[in-house]
Amino acid sequence: MFCVKVKKESRRKENTANLYIFNREKIREITHEVGLKPSPKWNRAKVPDWIFENKYQAQVLRGYFDTDDCLVITNNNGTKYPRLKMKIGPSPMQKQFIRILEEMGFNFGIYQIGKGKVRVQMNRKKELRKWIKEVGLSNKKHEMKAMQFIQ
Repeated sequence: MFCVKVKKESRRKENTANLYIFNREKIREITHEVGLKPSPKWNRAKVPDWIFENKYQAQVLRGYFDTDDCLVITNNNGTKYPRLKMKIGPSPMQKQFIRILEEMGFNFGIYQIGKGKVRVQMNRKKELRKWIKEVGLSNKKHEMKAMQFIQ
């Protein structure tokens, strides 16, 4: 596809793989074409404008959540409920994700956790069901935890 050698590394117990391209110029070309910024993400990460123009916000949320965030089961005096948690470093992306969640009508809290990072947290089965319906889950670990609440 990119006319370069790609190394594929499958992740055990997950339906995913890491793809490695060892060609600096090709990586620069791809990231520029898609509108991504190279590392470091701190204070720089930004969702490209074309994502908003083409209504891919839910897919961006799903990709970020599936790779960087978690679904935890919280036990409150014997009552278990799901909690979706996202940690987002200081960057334009932080405000963009919050805006996307607001526009999609999610109920969530935002907590400062130091050095400009925030934790975005959504509690309740209702929010989990809405997330699954409108955003989706592709991470098997998250899907298995969610199953006990959506049936």
